[in-house]
Amino acid sequence: MNSEDVSYIISTNPAFLILRLQNSKWVLPLLYKAFKEDNRMLISEDALIHIVADFLLNQSDNTEDLDEANIILGENEDIRSRKYILNWVQKRLLQDLIAADGSIQYQLSAHTERLFLWIVSLQNRHHVGTESRFKLLFNSLRDIVEHTEDDAKKRLELLKDKRAEIDKEIKAIELGIAPDSYNNAQVQERLDLFSRLCYELIGDFREVEDNFKQIHRSIVEHHTRTEQHKGAIVGYAFEAYDALRTSSQGKSFYAFWDFIISRAGQEEWRNLTEELLTLLRERRSPQTMISSKT
Repeated sequence: MNSEDVSYIISTNPAFLILRLQNSKWVLPLLYKAFKEDNRMLISEDALIHIVADFLLNQSDNTEDLDEANIILGENEDIRSRKYILNWVQKRLLQDLIAADGSIQYQLSAHTERLFLWIVSLQNRHHVGTESRFKLLFNSLRDIVEHTEDDAKKRLELLKDKRAEIDKEIKAIELGIAPDSYNNAQVQERLDLFSRLCYELIGDFREVEDNFKQIHRSIVEHHTRTEQHKGAIVGYAFEAYDALRTSSQGKSFYAFWDFIISRAGQEEWRNLTEELLTLLRERRSPQTMISSKT
């Protein structure tokens, strides 16, 4: 990236356009509360209208910039809410989705997800974790080297070294030596990192979703052309999806998706989550805290 790229992104990227909206000072906190704080991925149209209308009813004067959403002075909260939501979809803060029953639902766009992630990163932190992030980098580096090595002899040496480390830990535990475990500060540091990675994954998922929607729009455009027969449209659809699947982004997404939808992957994720919650509850129990102090 060079300075021209930076200038172009600042001028054209929807995230920066969102920040430049006159109403962003109240719209962004409102959407963050509705989706992030209340932990909702999707909100129905009626529910979102109610949330926005309730905010508008209780806000102070001169908060709104009415011209930004083509609102006429004197319109009630329900009408203004509908206009605002439509404006947010047009400005790419939200994405509208059609549910199976024909109702409309809304979710944060990929740009808003990444904008919230960036805003959260600006918050002053009392504890900045560097150990967990470095270990993540170190383990990633080790993983890349291990799984990029084509020399069978070197790969075998790496595996033997790994087995030796495991055997050493097993032997120590068998001799009654307590295994190394994370202290509370290390656990919290890794949980913070885990949460940030989850937010980033949501943003990545939204971006891949945008690419699929772009393919859908292209198919619709082809369909509207009179010279395109159905066979050509179907052929284009398969070619477009194959191109996405074979791209670097597509390969990564489908590997993730195959793991998520697999029974083994879901079971392992659920078991690990439940085990972690149990361990955290034990760490916070009074008896555990007394034991850790002694």
